[in-house]
Amino acid sequence: MDEAVRVWLARRLETIPVDPDHDDALHQHTGYSMMAENARRSLRLQNPVPDLLVQWTTAAICEEHGWKLSAANEKYLQRVTGRGQVELGRRSANELAGEPRGAWDSTFAPDQYALDLARTAATGSARTKPVSVNDLFAGYVAEANLKPATVKAWKRHLAHLVAFLGHDDASKITGQHIVGWKERLLSEVDATGAARSQRTVNDTYLAGVRAIFRWAKDNQKIGVNPADGVRVRVPKKPKLRERDLTDAEALIILRATLEERSSRITPQMALAYRWVPWLCAYTGSRVNEITQARGSDVKMIDGIWSLEITPEAGTIKTDEARTVPIHSHLIEQGFLEAIRGQTGPLFYNPENHRGGTDGNPQYKKAGERLAKWVREIGVTGDVQPNHGWRHRFKSEAKRFGIPDARADVIQGHAPRTEGERYGSTPLSVLAAEIEKLGRYDTSMGAKATYLPPPAPKAASAPVAAS
Repeated sequence: MDEAVRVWLARRLETIPVDPDHDDALHQHTGYSMMAENARRSLRLQNPVPDLLVQWTTAAICEEHGWKLSAANEKYLQRVTGRGQVELGRRSANELAGEPRGAWDSTFAPDQYALDLARTAATGSARTKPVSVNDLFAGYVAEANLKPATVKAWKRHLAHLVAFLGHDDASKITGQHIVGWKERLLSEVDATGAARSQRTVNDTYLAGVRAIFRWAKDNQKIGVNPADGVRVRVPKKPKLRERDLTDAEALIILRATLEERSSRITPQMALAYRWVPWLCAYTGSRVNEITQARGSDVKMIDGIWSLEITPEAGTIKTDEARTVPIHSHLIEQGFLEAIRGQTGPLFYNPENHRGGTDGNPQYKKAGERLAKWVREIGVTGDVQPNHGWRHRFKSEAKRFGIPDARADVIQGHAPRTEGERYGSTPLSVLAAEIEKLGRYDTSMGAKATYLPPPAPKAASAPVAAS
């Protein structure tokens, strides 16, 4: 209870701060002082009728936390609220005098009786049963069906939180604890020695913890979500360039795919260096959607060579399978011949699996190696080495007149409207749209130029198992 009062009054002080330079500063201090004096008078009386502001604050705190208190607990909460208001008056006087705010007074610290009451406020039991943070996480994972990579990351974040707190009991975690953890995260450096960014703390660490505790509260595992409302203000990052690969960067990568590979790399990784950038360029897919592809996913459907991107092969952000036509330029370069007869993973060898977890699959490692290679061949700066193809595809689609809705279907973007969720786009229509794209000519200079499409010809016999 004492923690709830501290948080409530601290919010009041932040919402209506004491400003020594403000014309109304004396009036503010007078108000806080009167509040404190009324609270003192109530505390000095033997069986006081609490001051109205004490009653109002107590009721507001109970409503915020959903507490239905016994008479003894309510009386204790009123005493704590009165102490807090006395302390708030002292702190406002310090600020007006230009002194530091300082810590809460020791007279506001609870004794063991107060701690016991705080633990039983919501349940009425002798002591609240501990609630394991990790048990809550396991329950949330079982219900939410999180992706393995998300489970792995959130487990690491929860371990950091538990280490910071020094215990695993969710029932003891308060909003101030989460704020303290947030501040610790922002003060630390990551594995590279760089400061952890505000966006990382807000969108990964806090977002995951907030979701887990929200689920726990909704399922009556805990009374309050201590992470609710705790966020990091993320400054807008200066935009130095567009997010898609430039003509010059695209040509650097595509030309490098045509070079000889060392005999020391696996045949699957050699295929990845040769074909994954081209597949990303002509489909706008996420790199791991391509690196997880199997030979059986490449097939002739209604006379159109296509790649099925499916959750059966690995992780897809939307968890929805889609079929993408293969650009004729890839077929002319020999992609189908390169994968002839293969049915399993094209770009990694499952036999080389070293016992890792589902949160770090082999196809993800293949994508990471590609990103590292792109940096090594000279594509540096503020652009994502793999994801830049996805942005470039969208720009090229606009250049060559592919409607946004059809580009979204090809790339697996979520529909923009409810109406776009209805119906499906025929594969023949998508193939016609993809063929509108320019055919990269790697023999030219730094400016991307495009080869003319060949004359139509009959489809060849299947080369990949279906």
